[in-house]
Amino acid sequence: MYDADVGDGSGSDDLDLEVYGPAPNYPEVGTSGSATSAESVSLANPSPGQYAAVVVDYATSAGPTNFSLFNFNLNGDNGNTAVDAPAQAQIGGTGVVSLEWMNITPNTRHLGILAHGDGEKEFSETQVMINTQ
Repeated sequence: MYDADVGDGSGSDDLDLEVYGPAPNYPEVGTSGSATSAESVSLANPSPGQYAAVVVDYATSAGPTNFSLFNFNLNGDNGNTAVDAPAQAQIGGTGVVSLEWMNITPNTRHLGILAHGDGEKEFSETQVMINTQ
């Protein structure tokens, strides 16, 4: 969740997030609870099945609090990203990596993963949030 998408968007409301699954037992698999509503839970390679995301009203204004909940399912390359990066990197060095997304839905948020490796082995990943609002 993002503060801008909760209540009046000022960040004064505090909603938390809990994720349970898979069914049928629904064990808790992730939580996020900060002093704001900027909450996220990431599940790397989750077991197949049905999951439940629970939004907890920890501290909000009186009355109903509107919010938007986003689910990003990253499964392979969608072929809609162009990457321009140096062919080599040196430890302690710097370089510029440019990313361009094409044909993505306007007025929402998207999540991408940039994998770092040597062509044979992946060393790490960077999550990239794309906001088209």
